[in-house]
Amino acid sequence: MNSTQNIFNKITNADTAIRVDENINHNIFLGKDEKNRLIIFAVSSMEPFNIASSNLIEVQTGMRSDGQWVLSFILINQEYSDMFCHFCDDMIMYAVGNKNKDVIESFSNRYIKWQNMLKKNNSGLLSKEAVKGLIGEIYFLLNYMIHKYGAENAIYSWVGIEYNIHDFITDHLWYEVKSVKNGASTVTISSIEQLDSDENGQLVINYFDDTSITDSNKITLNSIVHELLNININENIKIMIYDKLIDYGYVNRKEYDTIAFRFVKREIYNINNTTEIIRRNNIPDTIKNAKYEIFIAKIQDYKEDENGN
Repeated sequence: MNSTQNIFNKITNADTAIRVDENINHNIFLGKDEKNRLIIFAVSSMEPFNIASSNLIEVQTGMRSDGQWVLSFILINQEYSDMFCHFCDDMIMYAVGNKNKDVIESFSNRYIKWQNMLKKNNSGLLSKEAVKGLIGEIYFLLNYMIHKYGAENAIYSWVGIEYNIHDFITDHLWYEVKSVKNGASTVTISSIEQLDSDENGQLVINYFDDTSITDSNKITLNSIVHELLNININENIKIMIYDKLIDYGYVNRKEYDTIAFRFVKREIYNINNTTEIIRRNNIPDTIKNAKYEIFIAKIQDYKEDENGN
């Protein structure tokens, strides 16, 4: 993911641009504008639709003398150059993966995803707890869901942050995945709807230990995303994964290589109409939502055994 940084380092003069890899079937350029600001732009015959600038990235559109359209993204504050390089790498990767879409359309769609992400967090970095949570979901996807449902069905079932209810939804079951420190006595349920459902589901608890980056059994966010993207799936599903990851706020950052966990064990608990949880129909209408903790020791009767019963 250092390709963008390397290209920018080669450019010493303002108002200069270099075309990204000639083998890429898109006209994508990196450079510096007349004010010496970092810029990425795409050229195609498609007229860009109207998208707004942000407080970090200025968006410009225009038509060249040859009738081709240009869509440009310019870094306003150079203090965020590292983040901008990740933005450019991600934009290029997304556009190249979307072979059947015009580069301007791909750039526009991806920028809107980035804009939404940066509204939540200007640094673009996930907290350690958010990192562990996302690792837990992907680990469960790779090591349970794909084995049970097959790669494509498992990935399609991964709704995650998209609907803010369950993490995975299949025809027969939903799954809510929680990742906790090994030895934890409770698990946090962040909304009523996470477990309250008319349909049967399962609460999945992954136990992780913090570990060092020298641990041969370590899991980092970058390593597990790499593993996910390298399973045997078609490009359209891979693009869908890219979309899900940026919805979570993830892009490949070297900082994520320094946060490492070791998987210890997984427990699965059946959630049905007899499980003692907070339910919407049992609370006053004045309560909009609730966040609560479950004592893991108190739900052992619902624990699935090794045979899946």
